[in-house]
Amino acid sequence: MKKLATTLLLLVLVAQLSGPTTMASSAYVGTFTNTYPNTTGTALAACATCHTSGMALNPYGTDLAAAGSNYASIEGRDSDGDGFTNLAEIRALTNPGDASSKPAGSSGSGTSGSTGSGGGTAASYRDISQSSARSAIEALVQAGVLSGGGGYFRPNANVTRAEFAALVLRAFRLPAIQPYLAAFSDVPKNHWAWGAVETVVRAGLMGPSGDDTFSPGGVVTRADGARTVATALGHGDDVASLSDADCLSYGVNLGLYAAGTSNAGAALTRGDAAMLLAGALESRSAMTDPWAGIQDYALGPQACEGCHSDVAALTATTFHSRMVRELGPGATNANFADPNAGITPDDVLFVIGNNESNYFVGEDFNYLPAGWNLETKQWNARRASSWLGCAPCHTTGFDADLGSFVALNITCESCHGG
Repeated sequence: MKKLATTLLLLVLVAQLSGPTTMASSAYVGTFTNTYPNTTGTALAACATCHTSGMALNPYGTDLAAAGSNYASIEGRDSDGDGFTNLAEIRALTNPGDASSKPAGSSGSGTSGSTGSGGGTAASYRDISQSSARSAIEALVQAGVLSGGGGYFRPNANVTRAEFAALVLRAFRLPAIQPYLAAFSDVPKNHWAWGAVETVVRAGLMGPSGDDTFSPGGVVTRADGARTVATALGHGDDVASLSDADCLSYGVNLGLYAAGTSNAGAALTRGDAAMLLAGALESRSAMTDPWAGIQDYALGPQACEGCHSDVAALTATTFHSRMVRELGPGATNANFADPNAGITPDDVLFVIGNNESNYFVGEDFNYLPAGWNLETKQWNARRASSWLGCAPCHTTGFDADLGSFVALNITCESCHGG
């Protein structure tokens, strides 16, 4: 085993030192467009967003690399010095790494930090002029947490748990994830807030509403809001065991709510949520470690592939990275036409194993009652049991409480996460 590990390490080093580096890979571009869906199919969905024509890093690419590929952390910067923040340029579909590319109608004399055509009070919301939350809402537009655009914000409507999760994700600049397996039956992968909910829960800022459920349309109470924001600001240990009333009081003492705020079970409106999060952003900016309250969570292999595509490709050839595979070409040579099989390809979700035997997992994540011997090419009986018992060792980002995981197999984060 040591010899195999040493050989793999040497191969990685050789690949890094002597092999060409694949920059701005399709995986990297995919991560960018997932973060900024408006860039899909545009000129920004290409190498030039981060690289010069000679494939050196441009100013935006340099800042992004220094930030560990955390897009959100550099949204407020003006990487190319053209007077517009990176977020404003991305929204306007101009290149944040090229000073000659800037939002339409600009002269280049704008103040660094301007949101350009990407937001600001002029493109805020048409129904907030009389709202007590107006300044907070506009601050969140400026910060890129809200989109603005001149539509309706509905400040007096109750904020739902799904909406609050999406706001928390953007306010605290959490790298969004898209787990392989959805954690909640009421927030499936096609739900608009699926990624936000999965991320915020894994970051330890919100929790389930019950077994296997999140209640995305449910209300967020004042106590809920205080608990989430206090946790994100590094006070999680203090509020974890507090009653709702005491948690609200704690939030008032932190300055999250105005003095005298009571009724911990009252529902937060969208305006309330904006004021809560705008205040949180100010508090977070003063923190020595703004990530102190965020629980570590796996992002998935695509987060590593963006900058380390050559190493990721090498890792993908190892046995551990191919232990669990979806049924497809090359996954197994099992003869499903054999009368002794007892199962069909339609029954199979995953193929397990790649050395001597294959086992098969069905849609319910239970092992199917048949195994295939790769050497003898014969079928054998297999005891039915839950594959999820194997998932902690053979997936990335497995969460036992949620019964969910971020990616199949052992990936880079299995050893280098956190």
